[in-house]
Amino acid sequence: MKILHIASECNGGVLSFIENLSLNISDDQITLLTFGSIDKISELAKNKIKIIHIPYRIYSIKAFFILFRAINQAEVVHVHLFPMLYICSVLKSFFRGKTFIYTEHASLNNRRKIKQLRNIERIIYRNYDKVVGVSESCSEALRAWIGPMDNIVTIYNGVDLNLTRQQSLQNIDFRPYTNYTITMVARLSSDKDFETLLQSFTLLDNNYHLYLVGEGDLRKTIQDMIIKYELVDKVSLLGYRSDVPAILRQSDLSVLSSYGEGFGLAIIESLAVGTICLGSHVSGIKDILDSEYLFELGDSKTLAEKIMKYCNLDLSEKCKNMVKEYDVNKMVQLYKKVYNNAIQ
Repeated sequence: MKILHIASECNGGVLSFIENLSLNISDDQITLLTFGSIDKISELAKNKIKIIHIPYRIYSIKAFFILFRAINQAEVVHVHLFPMLYICSVLKSFFRGKTFIYTEHASLNNRRKIKQLRNIERIIYRNYDKVVGVSESCSEALRAWIGPMDNIVTIYNGVDLNLTRQQSLQNIDFRPYTNYTITMVARLSSDKDFETLLQSFTLLDNNYHLYLVGEGDLRKTIQDMIIKYELVDKVSLLGYRSDVPAILRQSDLSVLSSYGEGFGLAIIESLAVGTICLGSHVSGIKDILDSEYLFELGDSKTLAEKIMKYCNLDLSEKCKNMVKEYDVNKMVQLYKKVYNNAIQ
């Protein structure tokens, strides 16, 4: 089967998803077409996936020519992110006989704040053979926006647990500061609730140090908040890192403080290496974590209390049991079923 992944950009959870799916699906020809940087694509993925990087603007004639040619050579076109969501929905009418799948990676987006887009998006999503939500919360949020549709299904994201654990064993220079290390792996963007996390550290003593792993547009804002809350000696911004599993394994605890997730991939990666994770009580996170590991939005006091509690508990075996159902092989089999059924 010839599968073409199309993504506006390749980073964060979307890139992890494409790599996990592509590296574990067998006997298929995988191509990834993207307009964004390909620097963060792993060497392992580059060895299996054919990469088409379009250096032109998304709406340029040259870009559309390359896009048309790539779609024409594929059997299954698997689309990710806006604006490719819209573009490929429209293009589908020019490629009868091709199967178009869209994966909905987020429970929230700014388009849903514009009521006038509801009817347009109902048509856009209906054009796809299948729309896959990465969690039940994600699928429910989409149905709440555009109404019930027969083509919406849920397939929880999966992680290559064995590979993640293997990668976590690499030696890295980490934990130079304090007794307790807390890590949050996330894009520095407005959908993450960094303020609650930083406020919680004003309630913790100097034995606790926070590492923020990731890049994004909110970096300057977060730096300003760190100064505002006088946390310069307690918070470190590590930027993009390729050794996330190793960092998580050497952390005492991880946190995902967010306004909403499609699926908390960072949580699964943390649990897979035996590090417990605390998360906001929001969509995409509450699907994964039990209530004892959740905190309400804005509740920095409860978060600080739970950080102190769980940093002193060894829950490594419990963590590994919690993630068994999120193994990548289960996700791969379900996607192959979606591909095959859609083609038939």
